[in-house]
Amino acid sequence: MRLRSIGASAAGLMLVTVIGTGCPSGDKGTATRAETAATRAEDAAKRAESAASRVEAAAQRAETAATRAEDAAKRAESAASRVEAAAQRAEAAAEKAERAFGRSTRK
Repeated sequence: MRLRSIGASAAGLMLVTVIGTGCPSGDKGTATRAETAATRAEDAAKRAESAASRVEAAAQRAETAATRAEDAAKRAESAASRVEAAAQRAEAAAEKAERAFGRSTRK
């Protein structure tokens, strides 16, 4: 949003500068150049606004991707803790079986 307002401000400044210089009524060449400059300033403002919009969209997509990555990391951490708990239960069961049968069940 900030980029969009900067582009609009720059275009407005260019337009004010062109208008502020004035156009003598007898000089058609200067008036045409001023109109051309004003048109170019407007076009530049539109391009800047379009670029700002694209940047905003890209930032939104990046934010969404970051959120998804965080969620995936949380799910992976949860799965890892479940695997670790299962491994501890298996270890405890193996030790219990070893005590019960008096021999090692591990290879």
